[in-house]
Amino acid sequence: NYANKETGGINLSDNESLAESPIADIIVKDDILYAVTGGTYDVMDRNGNASVSLSSASANFLIADIFDPVHPQLISKQIVEQEAPYHLSLLLQPKGFQRICTDQDHLFIAGNDYLYHFNISLPAEPFLVEKINLRARVEYMLAENGILFVSIINGISIFKLSDESPLNEIDYISVDYLKAVPGNQFMAQLSISGNNPISQLLFSHG
Repeated sequence: NYANKETGGINLSDNESLAESPIADIIVKDDILYAVTGGTYDVMDRNGNASVSLSSASANFLIADIFDPVHPQLISKQIVEQEAPYHLSLLLQPKGFQRICTDQDHLFIAGNDYLYHFNISLPAEPFLVEKINLRARVEYMLAENGILFVSIINGISIFKLSDESPLNEIDYISVDYLKAVPGNQFMAQLSISGNNPISQLLFSHG
């Protein structure tokens, strides 16, 4: 098996504020790439071997223009009369941002037990709609057809999306009912269509 040759890239280490910010998750919408930083990264020794793994609480929301895949460009934001390489930056213990997903003009970022909801009707200029405290630490997210599933360590929160009002949690399913912590593979099988037995389970459990 052979991987395609890299056509272009962005070196975050060129920017001092992003030098120790590993990419945790990405999503592409049209010619815009959205990414979040967080998680763990390896510190290499002189021989190129990983000597220690460190966690980063540096949570950054980055946007890149990939119209020209050979020369992708970070899209900066004007913050207090200065150009910043990020559109949101904060310290979020223990591992920064972990997940990102979109549905139509909605974009969601999550880390620890916080969820950030953005409007991306202007794709390169997202604005923060709301910040939500989740019931527990996030594991995975999936948004589709106006519904946002957020897998947390003790269950699944289900939100309904609206352009006119904030997120509304319409249901919550605990691990006691699911009999397991809903991880990536479980969430990846979800389909909002009524033909999926998992979807039927979620919407009929109550």
